[in-house]
Amino acid sequence: MYNYAKKNKIPLMIVGSNSFEQEHFKTGFLGVFPNDRGEYSTYDNIKVSLKFLKCFLGSSYNFHIPILKEYIWGGYDFFFGSFFRPKGIEYVVFYDYVPWNEKEVLSTVYSQLDWKGASDDTTVTWRIDDAAYPLMNYIYYKLVGFTEHDEMYSRLIREGQIRRGEALERCMSDHKPRLAPIMEFFKELNVTKGQLDTALETYREKLLHDIVKNTKK
Repeated sequence: MYNYAKKNKIPLMIVGSNSFEQEHFKTGFLGVFPNDRGEYSTYDNIKVSLKFLKCFLGSSYNFHIPILKEYIWGGYDFFFGSFFRPKGIEYVVFYDYVPWNEKEVLSTVYSQLDWKGASDDTTVTWRIDDAAYPLMNYIYYKLVGFTEHDEMYSRLIREGQIRRGEALERCMSDHKPRLAPIMEFFKELNVTKGQLDTALETYREKLLHDIVKNTKK
């Protein structure tokens, strides 16, 4: 977006992100939290990047060009992309000024924009266009028992937009794995669901031990 704006001499962008649809719990497992706009401090960027590097060097399976490229690009884009953005372009987060209300947003896009949801395998309206997220949420649910949906609904509860009972009901529905896109990934990666489940169960015990240890600190 920044490169497009620079090329077309657009000095200001209006961004549609909001504080509800974030994934802070993922870096939170590392003891790192961004501010309310999802931005990390330089210290936190360095801290997470070092943990990122340690994770990469800790497994010989990562020493393949396609995986290496993903680590490099992901680390650059997620943690340091803001340092290399074109200068002279500002952005305004729309929902810093207009309250984000889930029911109002969904009602608007359904009635005025003829927006369509996902297929019949889910009622979720968030990130349904990203085929990787069904697998990512499956992995997080298997490892720690919750996903990004739990984090979002907890925020909606605290803001008074939904009640706890509704949030729990939606979590129960959202936690059901979207098997169709997940199985497509397994086919592409040449692995089976059983192989992944075995690997996750093996890793889960170590992960939870590390999380408890970091919490005590």
